[in-house]
Amino acid sequence: MQKIQKDEFPCRVSFYTELHTPTVGYPELIKLTKKRLSILKSIETINDHRIMDLAPREDELSHFLCRLITCSVPWASQWFIAMETKLFRTRLATYNLSEIKNFFYTKYLKRAKNLQVDEKDVFIEDGTKFAPNEEIVNSATDYHTIHVYFSRAPELVRDCRVKLKMGYFVLQDANMVAILANEFREYLQERIDSLKANTCLRNDERFGNLAIDFFSTPQKSTGQLKSMLECAPPCIGLITKRMRCDRHLKYNDRQILIRYLKECGLPVDDCVEFLRNNFACDPVRFDREFVYVVRHNYGLEGKRASYSCYTCPQVVAMGACPFTSKSVVKEYLDENGFQDIEDAVFSEIEKRNYTKGCGTLLKYRKKSAEEVAVTSPFMFYDACKTNE
Repeated sequence: MQKIQKDEFPCRVSFYTELHTPTVGYPELIKLTKKRLSILKSIETINDHRIMDLAPREDELSHFLCRLITCSVPWASQWFIAMETKLFRTRLATYNLSEIKNFFYTKYLKRAKNLQVDEKDVFIEDGTKFAPNEEIVNSATDYHTIHVYFSRAPELVRDCRVKLKMGYFVLQDANMVAILANEFREYLQERIDSLKANTCLRNDERFGNLAIDFFSTPQKSTGQLKSMLECAPPCIGLITKRMRCDRHLKYNDRQILIRYLKECGLPVDDCVEFLRNNFACDPVRFDREFVYVVRHNYGLEGKRASYSCYTCPQVVAMGACPFTSKSVVKEYLDENGFQDIEDAVFSEIEKRNYTKGCGTLLKYRKKSAEEVAVTSPFMFYDACKTNE
């Protein structure tokens, strides 16, 4: 086994611990921030480091600029951390093992606090943290056996890729990328939190305004959204009515509305803005609690599942189908001028044929002689839209 020396390899691996550019002009700030955010948005769906077409100086500077701008918006900072970690991992996959090990031993372990080092073993503990600015110099080489506490590698433990003994596992070369990616994510989270505290103390609104400019997209699909609401089934219509009246929505109503708009094709940014404009809560709380909910339902956060619009039986089970109540349906039909079909709708409701009652309304709106089977709010919209 060859001992790794400090300068044996040029170090492309970086936790972005230092900024070497003392000043930056406003035009370059905007240009580099836009470019990096564009790259990070691409890395959400493309695991290809080649989209990172930034020179080393631009790479470093744009990273620090995005830290500064996103730290004032909770959901944006979490998205930034997740995408930077994904980019970091994607890059590591293209580097040779020697380069990765060089960084691990001469940069990370050397500056890690709460690290236990003896003659033969190194223990990465639960409280071990990368601390490049503290007076810490650990002496660890690849002659040491690295023992990692399970909490430092949640991904490896979750996927059963390591064997635990007394809470630790021995680090193999194949798992070094996962360890570094987790350490990078935690270090970046710590730096963002510190930066947020400093910007709050200084109360500089300029960066907050930039964050709004970059992450709050003006609603571009007003006509499209209008059509989605005008052609919506009663369940969606009543949910939006409650939202505008209460300036809030309960969990089930939120889920139903968001997935309906997603299925109809409304862009995620427009869905965020629609809710933002109708919720009575301060921007910080909205960004912290509701932006993530929208993005998760669009498959952009969490496990990134492809969620579809809820089906009619699901809407009924969630207590959001108005056809389960005669009084609610009567009020809806009267308000919208559909009194002519009250008897036909009530006949289906009495038989508990709630979807057939909705189908009767759709048939009336389409001015069609054919029976229409409604299986989901989106199906109602799609059928109604083609007739508008």
